[in-house]
Amino acid sequence: MQDLHTIGLNPFAVTLLAESVLKSPLAPMTVGKPQGFFFPINRGDCAGWAGVRITVEAVRPPCGCQQGTCESKADHECRMTAEIRAGDGAQ
Repeated sequence: MQDLHTIGLNPFAVTLLAESVLKSPLAPMTVGKPQGFFFPINRGDCAGWAGVRITVEAVRPPCGCQQGTCESKADHECRMTAEIRAGDGAQ
């Protein structure tokens, strides 16, 4: 949080954005596939700028299950582990 404040970003606003993304239907779609958004800004105190492009990706916690112990027998490997590996570029 201090690092954000040091560079001039409101850490509470950044946290609110992150929480909003995680609570939205967008979150699962961004795992391993970051999504970018452009936010246009037209304010006098931001003269010379058109807006901000932000890229978001929801990140799941490491999976605690072991192979074969996931929710269904069709899952031979934990769904979360597969998504995390895909996000890291592993096959």
